[in-house]
Amino acid sequence: MNHWLSNCTLSATLLAASVAGATPVVPGYSVSVYATAPLPVRLAFDAGGTLYVGNGSSSAGGAPITRVAPGGGAGSPYGPAIFDPDSVLVDTTGALSGVAGAVLVGGSSSSVAGAGVITAIRPDQTTFSAVGPSSLMANPGRLAFDAAGRLLISDFGDGDPAKRAIFAATSSTLVRLFVEGGGAAPDSVTVSSSNQIYTGASDGVIRIHNAAGALLNGSFISGVGAFPLLEFGHSGAGFDGSLVVLNVESGTLMRLDASGSPTVIGSGFASDSTDLMFGPDGALYVAQLSAGNVLRIAAVPEPGSALLLALGGAGLLLQARRRHADPR
Repeated sequence: MNHWLSNCTLSATLLAASVAGATPVVPGYSVSVYATAPLPVRLAFDAGGTLYVGNGSSSAGGAPITRVAPGGGAGSPYGPAIFDPDSVLVDTTGALSGVAGAVLVGGSSSSVAGAGVITAIRPDQTTFSAVGPSSLMANPGRLAFDAAGRLLISDFGDGDPAKRAIFAATSSTLVRLFVEGGGAAPDSVTVSSSNQIYTGASDGVIRIHNAAGALLNGSFISGVGAFPLLEFGHSGAGFDGSLVVLNVESGTLMRLDASGSPTVIGSGFASDSTDLMFGPDGALYVAQLSAGNVLRIAAVPEPGSALLLALGGAGLLLQARRRHADPR
């Protein structure tokens, strides 16, 4: 079970109000509902634009994850029911699972109490255990590959301080890579283009570690709310390759520069937003748990750019008309 469900301190009334409000506002970007899915938690795209969505269900019988075809819309169940299928990631090359295109699903084990497990769904939708069940972990939260092809796994511990850590897995090993300062519980984990590991934790601090797990910056930025969501943007797609962070407590979306200085770019996001991820199209996607949907946030042309495009199109049309009138 993820921390949004197990550790939620908001009343049902307050939570409902927070997700029933207006669509978030991100000036210069269009915001729309891209897909619907039951209890959406983590998000993952494959190279072709298919979206996979983790399921926040804690049913003893398990639940399937959701597959959304390119272009969005209502999702459909993918694979068999899996216990606690919170986190997802596509193993494009089969680096971890040995099966190219397998979808990795992280959650707590249904067979080993207090253990975490990574289940792989093959393209034919059969499954096998790719990592664990392992008593080193409690409940994998977010998954990311680093430059070496290791799977990085965040775990907020499910109440066990010994399991609040970032783990690294290969096809043959699982190790605890590092713990957060002050015993904070890690949540989001993402990797920069230089293979540095950025994490967001329960204390509202984003930290940076190197690939070996050594701390490089214990407070890249603080005060961004408990369990901030973070991901690196795509260059040339409106986010300039910078680190994008969602302060879930305040509903504020921001862009961080290389020094950690924030620029607010959006507001009004739900207090139970559960993940953000960039798609192959460069747009930003945000999962909203109680609303049961995934938002798409895409850059729109600047007014000047739109005018230039319009003038360019008018010029081409004029040239075509002249050629038609004078075939020489």
